[in-house]
Amino acid sequence: GRPFFDAMVGAVAKALQVRWVLLCDLDPVKPSRARTIAAWSDGQPQDNFEYDLAGTPCANVVGEQMCFYPAYVASLFPDDALLTDMGAQSYLGVPLRGADGRTLGLLAILNDKPLDEGLQPQETLELFAGRTAAELERLTTSSANERLGRIVEDAASETFVFDAETLKFILVNRGARENLGYSMDELRELTPLDIKPALTDAAFMQIIEPLKSRQKPVQHFETIHRRKDGSDYNVAVTLQLLEDEARPVFYAAIEDTTERDAAIRELEDVSRRLDTVLNNTTMAVFLLDGQQECVYMNPAGERLTGYRFEETIGRPLHDVIHHTHPDGSHFPIEDCVIDRAYPEDNQVQGEGTFVHKDGSFYP
Repeated sequence: GRPFFDAMVGAVAKALQVRWVLLCDLDPVKPSRARTIAAWSDGQPQDNFEYDLAGTPCANVVGEQMCFYPAYVASLFPDDALLTDMGAQSYLGVPLRGADGRTLGLLAILNDKPLDEGLQPQETLELFAGRTAAELERLTTSSANERLGRIVEDAASETFVFDAETLKFILVNRGARENLGYSMDELRELTPLDIKPALTDAAFMQIIEPLKSRQKPVQHFETIHRRKDGSDYNVAVTLQLLEDEARPVFYAAIEDTTERDAAIRELEDVSRRLDTVLNNTTMAVFLLDGQQECVYMNPAGERLTGYRFEETIGRPLHDVIHHTHPDGSHFPIEDCVIDRAYPEDNQVQGEGTFVHKDGSFYP
């Protein structure tokens, strides 16, 4: 960690007998800017600082393998004011690369006189750089994992991570723990089957097998979760298989659908009651869309018109139920109650003559 870096720059300065050592990473938002993680000057650790890479020998290090300027480095980089202020004469820098070859930062030494070639500065700095890069990558990865862990922990949806082979829980976020009533220690001894009473072992294996065989990237299903106190709640599950170098794990995002399902049941109950009323009233009821086409007709409407609702679909209702007066004259639009309701009026009253399917008229 940080103590290692502070000790490392001091060890490099001592081993190579130089005045300055810089250990830098790259700004993730602005990679053209370097940030010292540890700095050494004249036998003492220094406060960290940031600087632009443009015009400095460090810029060449980031873009190449190793850069060595045995003398007159300040005159070679006249735009680097820091070199001039330091009075640096020699410079040696090496990039710090991760396991995937990505540049993480750089390690550089500077001196106010030529470097002692007898101390093998290039080989020595390479050795320090390898160990430093490994530690920097570990810290970077750990920091990213910690941030990801905090995001998952605070996520609104319930989140579960469990082993792909043993199925035992590895991580369960706060929302899930609080809803289930289990502690993390208790959950590590459980599997998804312990909290999914509606699923048998065989049924759960049928869900995860397409993920393990790579036939599907994700599975969606709904089931029931059982809390520690024995109560149940409905859930919608999104399940994925995630793989890394260590071991594959399943990642499940859970939505508690209890309120949603209750709302749906309430709407269904209201709809059933409404259907009962409409199906048993003697008043004909028609629902029209913006084109005046019938989207609903109750049984009383079917008896009044002689048409089954299915026969009226796609036809303007006034074409179905009244065309002409009994004397053969056509209805003017101002006499048509339906036409008067469109487009600006939302409520009209009036009388009309209905033409039954058999041709008879009903006032």
